[in-house]
Amino acid sequence: MPRELTPPPHRPTMLKKDAIENSRPVRPTPSNAAPMRRSIERAVPAPIEGLELTTAAPSIKVTTIGPRAITLGKESLYAVKLSNHGGDSAREVTVTVSIPSSARVGIPNVSAGTFSVEDRETDVHVVWTLAEVDANHEETLTLPLTATDAQGIDLQVDWEMAPVTAMTQIEVFEPKLEIEFIGPEEVLIGETAPFKLRVSNPGNGDAEGVVIELGSLGGRDGGASRKNVGTIAAGESLELDLQFAAREPGPMELSATATSTLGASASTTKPMIVRSPQLTVRAEGPKFKFAGTVATYRMNVANKGDAPARDVMAKVTIPGILKVISATDGEKLNGSTMTWKIGDLNPNEDRAIEVKCEIVADGVAKLQMVASAVGVQVVSGQVETKVESIADLKLSVEDPTGPFPVGEEVVYEVHVYNRGTKSADNVYAIASFSDGISPLRVEGGAAKIENGRVEFSPIRRIGAGEEVVLKIHARGDVAGSHVIRMEVQCESPETQLVSESTTRFFGENAGKPTTK
Repeated sequence: MPRELTPPPHRPTMLKKDAIENSRPVRPTPSNAAPMRRSIERAVPAPIEGLELTTAAPSIKVTTIGPRAITLGKESLYAVKLSNHGGDSAREVTVTVSIPSSARVGIPNVSAGTFSVEDRETDVHVVWTLAEVDANHEETLTLPLTATDAQGIDLQVDWEMAPVTAMTQIEVFEPKLEIEFIGPEEVLIGETAPFKLRVSNPGNGDAEGVVIELGSLGGRDGGASRKNVGTIAAGESLELDLQFAAREPGPMELSATATSTLGASASTTKPMIVRSPQLTVRAEGPKFKFAGTVATYRMNVANKGDAPARDVMAKVTIPGILKVISATDGEKLNGSTMTWKIGDLNPNEDRAIEVKCEIVADGVAKLQMVASAVGVQVVSGQVETKVESIADLKLSVEDPTGPFPVGEEVVYEVHVYNRGTKSADNVYAIASFSDGISPLRVEGGAAKIENGRVEFSPIRRIGAGEEVVLKIHARGDVAGSHVIRMEVQCESPETQLVSESTTRFFGENAGKPTTK
C-alpha cells in the first residue's frame, strides 16, 4: 500500500528514487524551495453599537501519494491531494509541482481547476490552479512520471492561496444642510418686510451644533449676526422669522450661511428690490417785475420714483410783498402759507399748481415750495422775482363845458395822479393858451403867468397813489374856439405828458378884456 507523504510546515514534499533501497534519509530541502503559505486574519475590534465581524481561515493540507521507488523507463502515477479542513473556503489556490530533468512528465489529470506544464532549464513545473476549494472538500492532481536517469527524482510541491479577508458593510449617516429665504421680491422703502429663513436637513444623519450667520445686506445694515440653533435631526427643518427694514432704495441682497460642527454647510442669497417714490419740485415764475403788476407762479410736483407716493402735500410760502389774487383749487391759506392736499402720485405722475399774486412793494419776492409724502424725503423748490418800483404819472384836464360868452371867466382843473409804486420827484406843470383866451390866476400852487403861458413852480414830490390838483382861471377875449395845452414833465422817472382841450366862446365883446 502506498505511503502517505505529508510535508512539514513551510517545507516541500520530496521523493528520492533510492529512498527504499538504500534507506537513506531524505536530503534537506534548500531554503529557497520552501512552500508559500499565507493566511491573514485581521483583528476585528469588539462590537460597537451592534456591529460584529468574525472571520476564520481555511485549513489546507497537501498530500503526495505514490510509490517510493520506481523502475527506470517505466511510467508511474503520483497523486497530489489538496484538502481543505477549515470552516471557510480557500480562494485562488495554486499548487506548483517541480520535477527535475531526470524524470519525464506525462499528461496530468485534475479533478477540478486547470493545469499548465512549464519547461524550465533544469526542471519542469506543473502548475495546478483552483479558483476555490470549499470547506471540508478535497481535489486531486494525478501526475504520470517516468524516470530517465537512475540518480533519483527530487519531487517538490509548493502551494499558496489568496489571503483571508473579512468584510462587512458599515452604514454611514450623513447630515446635510439646505437653506433658503422665503419672502417678497420687492419691498417699499420705509416699510418693514417679514421674511422667513428655512433651514433643512435632507440627510440621514443629525446635524449637530448648527449655527446660522446672516450676512450684511450689501454692507448697509451694520454687519452680520449669528444664531445658534443646536441640532437639526435628519429630515427635520426649522424656520426663523426675520424683519427687514428697507431704508435705502435700489437692489439689495439677503445672504445667510448655515454650518454644523461635523462639517455640513449651506449658503443662500436672495436678491430683492427696494422700491421708492421720488418727489421732485419745479417752480417757475418771472425773474423781474415792477411793483404794482401781477405775477403768475407755476409749480410742478412729480413722482420720478418706481413706487406710488402716498398722501402727497405741497406748501407754498408767500412773501410779504406779494398778495395772492387767485390759486389752483384745493389750496388752504394759513397766514403766509398755502397748502394743497394732492393725495397719491403714481410713478411718473405729476400735479401742476398755479398762483397769481399782485406785487405790492419792491424788493425780492422769494416764493418757496415744499412737497412731502409718507416715508419720502421732503423736497423743495424756489423761485425769486426781483421787484422794482416806478412812478407812473397820469395827467387829466377837466375843461369847462361851453360855449361861453366872450368875457366870461372859466376854470380849468388839472389833475396829476401818481398811479405808480414809487414817488415822482420834481414835477413841472405848464399850461399854454391860444390867442383869444387869457389866463388870469391859479389855485393849488404858485405859478408865473406871462403871454398866455402859465408855468407852475416845481412840485417837489408826488407820492405813490397821490394826486395833485391845479386850477387855472381864464377868460375868453374874442369869440371862437380856443385851445389850452397842458404839459407835465418829471425828472424821476423821466416823464412828459400832454393834454389839449378846446373851449368855445361867443358874443360881441371880442378883443375887449375885462378886469375883475
